[in-house]
Amino acid sequence: MCAVLAALAATATAAEEAKPAPKFEFHGFVGASLFMQDAIFNNSGQQIFFVTRTPNTDRLLFGGDARQTRLNLSLAGSPIFGGATPKAVAEIDFFGTAGTSATNVTPRLRLSYGELKWENTTFRAGQFNMLLLGTFGATSVGHIPQSYAYNAGYLGGRTIGLEGTHSVPVGDMKVEGTLQVLRPGQGNLGGEAEGFGLTFAEASGTPAFEGRLRLTKAKLLDVYVVGHWNRVDRNGVGNAKSVPAALGDTQTTAVGSVGVKLTAGPLTVQGQGYVGKNLAEFTASLGQFVRTQDGDLHEWGAWGQLGYNITPEFSAWAFLGTCHPNYGEVEDLANAGAFNTAATGQPSNSRANAKLQNVTTAAMLRYMEGGYALGLEYVHMRTKFLVPPAASAARSPNGVLNGNQLMFSGMYFF
Repeated sequence: MCAVLAALAATATAAEEAKPAPKFEFHGFVGASLFMQDAIFNNSGQQIFFVTRTPNTDRLLFGGDARQTRLNLSLAGSPIFGGATPKAVAEIDFFGTAGTSATNVTPRLRLSYGELKWENTTFRAGQFNMLLLGTFGATSVGHIPQSYAYNAGYLGGRTIGLEGTHSVPVGDMKVEGTLQVLRPGQGNLGGEAEGFGLTFAEASGTPAFEGRLRLTKAKLLDVYVVGHWNRVDRNGVGNAKSVPAALGDTQTTAVGSVGVKLTAGPLTVQGQGYVGKNLAEFTASLGQFVRTQDGDLHEWGAWGQLGYNITPEFSAWAFLGTCHPNYGEVEDLANAGAFNTAATGQPSNSRANAKLQNVTTAAMLRYMEGGYALGLEYVHMRTKFLVPPAASAARSPNGVLNGNQLMFSGMYFF
């Protein structure tokens, strides 16, 4: 009996020793940017999307920004659930609550999810990027998470939910399908909440859904189509808010998007386009959230970027993108006082702040070696307002504001 027990103990010990040890990984990028600009944008430094004001005199600004520093921690364990590798992922940057560009040290939780990964299937539960973010974004050194492509044809966001992905090899290519069931976001309302402390999207009682179909060929092609749908309860739980009968009780947020990236030797061509309605929560609509008791805001947007590696380390990039809400709907909603600010949920001075279109152009020279990137970037934004903003009228007789930023960044990617 003692011999049997000893043998069993030895077998258990051997099996325990055979299990792979948990794998810890630490990735991210750390660095900062110095910038000069001649306009007031929605924010500053590494987070500019459109122009809000162009001072009539004394326009030049100089500053620094380190908020995009990103830290990613992950831990993978031994296979479970029929061979799935479990993994925990947590990621932060420093675009947290209010603080100046140079000194903000408030972390922001970007990712927090648990993953199960089989050979061709992946399941995630937690907080992760929405599929609308795409599988690639505009290449940059100083504008990575807060891309200047936002409000210029690029959509994005992250929320809590469930995600499932399954891929099928097709020759030397791969077809991948992904479905997300998500906590619905702010809806189209900005910061205004319904009577029970929920957003009106949550008050709809239904989740948001996103789906993506993707085709890839290693080192050559990445193509995807993605769609999003969710409902918003216009009058909230218990019909707490009065809504015009003609609008009905439900508002819909919906968007379809397509993205293409082609890499041919030293040349990269990439871009995305979308069409949809009520999209302010996806960093679109030029920040114009619409009250639930008002109508819809339709829009389209697109961006494209061309990159060329002159040497393996040195590359040049050019970008063009636009966000184009429906002009007539913007004017009608502004006249009705329908736009809310995302921060307070209170009506803004709608006609004075209503924006019709934004066009962004950018150029970058990048040198990257051994994970360290140096980037010199120029960004020009042209934002068209319904009426000239009062503080910028002398420089904007037709409601068009132009802003420029020159930025130099150093980032170490690890």
